[in-house]
Amino acid sequence: MRIILLLMSLLPGLLLGQRTLLRGVELIDVDAGEKIHAQDVWISGGLIDRIAPTGTLNLPADDTLYLPGKYVMPGLVDGHMHHFQSGGLFTRPDVVDLRGYRPYEEELAQLEANRSILWQRYLAAGITTIMDVGGPFSNYDLRSQSDTLGLTPKVLVTGPLLSSYQPEELTTDDPPIIRINSPEEGRTAVQDQLPLRPDFIKIWYIVQRGEAPETFFPIAQAICEEAHAAGIPVAVHATQLETARKAVEAGADLLVHSVDDKLVDSAFVSLLLEKEVYYCPTLTVSYSYEEVLYGELDLRPADWRIGQGEVIQSLWMLAELESVQRPSWVDRLLIAALPADAEQATMQQNLLRLARAGVPIITGTDAGNIGTLHASSYQEELEAMAATGLSPAAILKASTLSPATFLGEKAGKVAEGNRADLLILPSNPLEDLNALASPSLIIRDGQLIRPSDLINRGEEELVKLWLSAWKLGDEQALQTLTHPAATINLQGRRLVGRDRVILMMANRAVPNGIPQIIQQEKGWLIQWGGQRMLIEVKEGKLWYLAR
Repeated sequence: MRIILLLMSLLPGLLLGQRTLLRGVELIDVDAGEKIHAQDVWISGGLIDRIAPTGTLNLPADDTLYLPGKYVMPGLVDGHMHHFQSGGLFTRPDVVDLRGYRPYEEELAQLEANRSILWQRYLAAGITTIMDVGGPFSNYDLRSQSDTLGLTPKVLVTGPLLSSYQPEELTTDDPPIIRINSPEEGRTAVQDQLPLRPDFIKIWYIVQRGEAPETFFPIAQAICEEAHAAGIPVAVHATQLETARKAVEAGADLLVHSVDDKLVDSAFVSLLLEKEVYYCPTLTVSYSYEEVLYGELDLRPADWRIGQGEVIQSLWMLAELESVQRPSWVDRLLIAALPADAEQATMQQNLLRLARAGVPIITGTDAGNIGTLHASSYQEELEAMAATGLSPAAILKASTLSPATFLGEKAGKVAEGNRADLLILPSNPLEDLNALASPSLIIRDGQLIRPSDLINRGEEELVKLWLSAWKLGDEQALQTLTHPAATINLQGRRLVGRDRVILMMANRAVPNGIPQIIQQEKGWLIQWGGQRMLIEVKEGKLWYLAR
């Protein structure tokens, strides 16, 4: 047996013992919203086997961790994400068509190449389960891949969104969205997925101009009936009050977005309670689109820490493209002021009313959409939920136990017999949700993982991140991405010491256009506008810059 004192500088990145004993922890009961003092947790075979007051368990363990003052809670669940979208500028050509600059096929190939990296970053954010709420049939292959790889969250999937319309721009040999024209087609579309064991079925209930919510209702009802006959729940995208009402009447089990056009009425609240419908608000995704399209990108520390360099770089490229490479309407947005989020107040009030009425809430980001980065956007969504007036206890339950209950999973709570997907935190998340931003350890299916060991960026990605931070004028990100001993030469002026990034920001002159990044025998040559730079990377940070 190994006895391990939790000193993070000494702890190995991955401990593979099948039996692990956590001693002296503070347990977070996400169901009751309470802390349970000084408990021992024995994990065996990937499950939470025993929980008892500290010192009372005398069971064999391969690893024993003494964790006084640390808090243990279930791993987080992102109840709404999409693998077929990167979060970058080129991922939704049906929203902003940039295929003349970058073919959609390249976007999909890049997503495939980065799949395992993406999963590791979800784990680094403390997200141990992800729900892919609609994508191509290849989603089912992704679930199989994740089941055979280590260091991935649990992946739950469905296939194509069954929709009232199909965007031409997303049409491929394996489209993520399929138009359904009749109840019979809807039933057949469900039957086509049943052999692949979907975790849920997804409906995209879109009401276009001149249509009424009733038009698609018979199709949605047929889809729900067919799925329910096979014991499979149905998730529905329906963002207008009357559309959401019809979706629930049709048989929806989960509304995967907020109602954003009107305040919900008492009849709607009663309907959700009667039908036991879950509600996933996704408060931040729409405004993230606007930030990118208006050229007002606002990245957070988690984006720089976890986000993918190429995706982040793409988000500020819209204004740098030649005008012929982007739709003409984009030019009007880029010179306009970013509008206030008119829908936010409505979504916030609706979430608070539904939650207080007892409608179960599931936290979800809709990650993959333009500006909503995979994994790192989760903390922003939590902050948006807190801004509505929801308590930390309610948000923790929405992020753990509620999605597990919806899915019928033995998880989402620190309880005997549940899957050992856990977070070990330095402080109490019931008092401050920011505790979730920096877990000390992550336990996935009984395996102990240090978050920092999951973020392994190559030099080119680091160069793209550093250039993006410089372009966006994010001094905090530049400080984080720059080595403490780095040397910066700006046109003959040598900057060293703690103030080098501050001085560089004071002399900041960012070229127009998109940088070309060329690998050299030593370092990276950057050709950007009329400038040439040499960047060297050491220990995962910028080590030398000459411009």
